[in-house]
Amino acid sequence: APAPAAEAPAAAAASPVAPAARAAPAAEGACSVRVTTDPPDAIVSWGGRSLGHAPLDGVEVPCGPGTLVLRHERYKDVSRAVTADPSRPLVVSERLRRPNGTLLFASTPPRAVFTVNGVEIGPAPRRMGTWRFETVHVEATLPRYLPWKKTFYFKDETMKLEARLVSARPAAKPRPPARRGQLE
Repeated sequence: APAPAAEAPAAAAASPVAPAARAAPAAEGACSVRVTTDPPDAIVSWGGRSLGHAPLDGVEVPCGPGTLVLRHERYKDVSRAVTADPSRPLVVSERLRRPNGTLLFASTPPRAVFTVNGVEIGPAPRRMGTWRFETVHVEATLPRYLPWKKTFYFKDETMKLEARLVSARPAAKPRPPARRGQLE
């Protein structure tokens, strides 16, 4: 038999395990959910009520339609309309995605060809959508110029990169001033 409601908070306080992780299987005729996420540890809520961190198994939820929300730092929130049925557990498995961002490329001199994470994207100016919260490797090349390289952790919605390329030719030595009487 379940513990009286008055004893539940004391038991929860004594245990380091999150309440949803210790949830008993749903009673017969009740509805339950099994949730896995990649990456794990997403916060799972049902109809605004927190169920705990994924993975979850056999957590009791209200039968019928509901909204399951998955939240994980540095990933897009996922909201799914689902229906829990007492005849079988609701199973949700979700691969979480990073939010999108935009990289803006420019170069001096213009028209340098950019490569991002080993894939050529073309000459500047250029715009590219990519996932945020990832490490990005960028290279810009132009004939007769030294390659420009940058590696960074992309977290903002938009980031502008300007490659300032340096000539590969050695700088011309200044000529000494002409002496009087010499041809210049």
